[in-house]
Amino acid sequence: MGSGNLTWSHTRIVEATTHIAPGAWRRNLALILDGLRAVAAHPLPVPPITENQLMHALGRGPSGDDRS
Repeated sequence: MGSGNLTWSHTRIVEATTHIAPGAWRRNLALILDGLRAVAAHPLPVPPITENQLMHALGRGPSGDDRS
């Protein structure tokens, strides 16, 4: 995967989750960076988004804001 693909995929995460789970981009970026340097992996900075947040980001869930 080239750097353009990494940037594109990360941008999509930011766009889809910015209003639902504002910190989700940090987890995604940590996974990308740790994947590039597996020997130096770190604990992820935030927990995964909830199922409700995922469904909302995909446009399939309730419109409630679940930031927990």
